[in-house]
Amino acid sequence: MRTTAKIRRKDAPAALAASGRFGGFKPESERGTRTMKVDMNPAIEAMKKAWAECEEIDHADYDKSYAMMLGKIKPVSAKDIASFSIALVESQGQEGFGYKAGLFLSALIESSKEDDFTIHTAHLDTLVHNLGYRNTKNVTVEGSVGHSTASSMEKGIIIVEGDVGESTGYKMKGGILVARGNSGGTLGQLMEGGEIIVNGNSDYGLGWGMKNGAITVNGDAARQAGFGMEGGRITIRGNGGEFIGDSMKGGEIHLFQEDPDVASILGGKIFLEGKLIAEK
Repeated sequence: MRTTAKIRRKDAPAALAASGRFGGFKPESERGTRTMKVDMNPAIEAMKKAWAECEEIDHADYDKSYAMMLGKIKPVSAKDIASFSIALVESQGQEGFGYKAGLFLSALIESSKEDDFTIHTAHLDTLVHNLGYRNTKNVTVEGSVGHSTASSMEKGIIIVEGDVGESTGYKMKGGILVARGNSGGTLGQLMEGGEIIVNGNSDYGLGWGMKNGAITVNGDAARQAGFGMEGGRITIRGNGGEFIGDSMKGGEIHLFQEDPDVASILGGKIFLEGKLIAEK
């Protein structure tokens, strides 16, 4: 049995992914695609069987759903996991697909004895959420992803060649996340450690309530960057948006723009091109 999917080439135009100010998240354009075929083997068939057996995601307790998936999965190779991510195109019409796919792929990666993985998402019409949940491995995502990517990530490196959704890096504890494209809102929400780098723009609430770690946005940010942050470091290379540091309690924000719109802060420090401009 063979599964066929269209995979967008890297040289095709990337879709603008950030929500709100920067536009709504959508699947990637099908321009510039190539067809990839997946030949079924026992490992992929076993993953499909485990997928079918997995229960509906408990959105109030992702740890419970993740543990359930780990209990049904047998270790497979990184190559087979990459093939399975392509074969998921057959299941994307299922209710709750995006949430289930992200956790399931995360469990597959964690259970494997290998360290380096490639996941394909550009061929999917539905964004995959929660990919890299509690991650400890090195993962490259060929395409864009939905929200909560790298949530509770512990270590390793995740590189997303496209865009990432809202709350990426939620409660992230360690490791490095790199997004080649844009980010949705509340990037690094309640972040506890690690590093996030976004090459494009980031939407509202960058670093919302973050406690530690470092976030760098090489493009623009939207309103309330650093909202309620308690610690850590945010660097914005482009425009920082409105109300920078709103309700900020600690940590540092580093800016590189003319006449930044800095809010009244409760604590922490804000720098402009290395010069301290706000402190409480």
